[in-house]
Amino acid sequence: MRWRYSMSRGSSKDDCGKKTYILHRTVLQKDHRCLEAFGANDIVIPVGELEAIREKATAKTLDLGSWKFTVSFGECARNGSFREGIKTGGGGRIFLDSNGNNFEDLPSGIQRSDENRILLVAKKKVTEISQEEEKKKGAELTSDEKRRIRDSVIIVSNDTILAAIADLADIKTEEYRGEYFISNPSDLYTGMANLKVSLDYQEVANDHTRHNMLDAPKISKFVDLERLYPNQCCTFRFNDKMQYGIYKKAENVFRLIRNADSNNGKEGEYVSPKNMEHRFFEALVQDESIAFITVAGAAGTGKSVMMAKAALRMLDNDASHKMKVIVFRPLIGYETIGFLPGEYEDKINLCLAPFRDALCYAKSNGNFQGGQDINNKERALNAKKNGLSPEQSLKELIAEGLIQEDSVTFISGSTKHNAWLIGDDAHNYDQHEMEALITRMGKNGRMLVSGDLAQMRRAFLHPTESGFAWAIESFKHSELAAHITFYEVLRHPFIEEVLKLRRR
Repeated sequence: MRWRYSMSRGSSKDDCGKKTYILHRTVLQKDHRCLEAFGANDIVIPVGELEAIREKATAKTLDLGSWKFTVSFGECARNGSFREGIKTGGGGRIFLDSNGNNFEDLPSGIQRSDENRILLVAKKKVTEISQEEEKKKGAELTSDEKRRIRDSVIIVSNDTILAAIADLADIKTEEYRGEYFISNPSDLYTGMANLKVSLDYQEVANDHTRHNMLDAPKISKFVDLERLYPNQCCTFRFNDKMQYGIYKKAENVFRLIRNADSNNGKEGEYVSPKNMEHRFFEALVQDESIAFITVAGAAGTGKSVMMAKAALRMLDNDASHKMKVIVFRPLIGYETIGFLPGEYEDKINLCLAPFRDALCYAKSNGNFQGGQDINNKERALNAKKNGLSPEQSLKELIAEGLIQEDSVTFISGSTKHNAWLIGDDAHNYDQHEMEALITRMGKNGRMLVSGDLAQMRRAFLHPTESGFAWAIESFKHSELAAHITFYEVLRHPFIEEVLKLRRR
């Protein structure tokens, strides 16, 4: 993990000397520890920005990032007075500023709004520092000195529109990256490894391999085992054949898997794995020692369908009849859902509909066309269990409570025992939301999470800061977690053209 503003960077002495960072609400919301991220430099929090955070932290739809900041801010406030400046661990000071009324200081055309008052705070701070420096010097400042002071007052924000407006007003801005987990989305751990083994397979085969295990020491001459992660999906390129296995690091063995279909007695009922990536995923799911599985991949690679298939098979094989599946998707664009008609389940129906299509597709062996109504519970309860269509079968599962739907926004404090939690579209979660989702997992539970950093639609959240990236990178060393990346696009061939444009 890296910091955009580290203690060492903030404490460095450059030509501009000490700086003053004015924090926008997007920074306060993103990182509740941001007040300790600027070293020996001063921090100014405009009161308007603080009030915006309080509003989000106390709203009915709780924003976890804002709430965490209010807690951190409260602890900070007990350490002194903001009028005199509260000292930070790095030697800087934190001030509040409520001054920001003279919009005449800004170029004409800039809207006189609460959102733009932060620009006035920056202008005022430049004026204050300039006056202090002139008093010390006893003479008017030179143009270079004035420029140096303007450059030392910086609005820190992840709002690109605000940054553009600030530029018009000759105010310097910088983006706050806070804690980020990868330098670039392309650096995300793939969960896969291609291993060249300069031997014939029979030279390492033994009784153990006949039990689908390959002793790792037998290939250690050709493979750096220390660089492999627990449960990493490995393709072995022997001289005479290809083999596939999952590295069980604690046991120092590879669990071999076959390049063959695996419907576990349900041949023809569920959608079949279309490639080796899907078979790796199914092997990870079948390993009950793995509690948390993440799957990344571009649009159309089968992430949702393979998770849906795994969930349905679990319900079919549940002899205890206690298990259930709970599906979560981010409510992007629907964070405030009170205005929508119906009960809670009806309100979140629109966002969760895509995963229902995936469930039907998985159940129909790929023959589901999508778009059918699957919400009529009365019809589901009256339907016979034999000979049901995938849509009718899914209706029954929903009506019986075996498949449930929920939102991370509304699950604080709950524990989900005897349940598989499915997090679809998880790239749109921030770290706080991903933590909230993972920590709901109760006894006898597992979690499957999918995402694609290239499809993020979350305002002010950079792909490198996604909760999905955080989860993948944080748990790749755990024996209880696994990750896999899907590459082959299975939708219309034109999707590949779109992905090529995205990669440019």
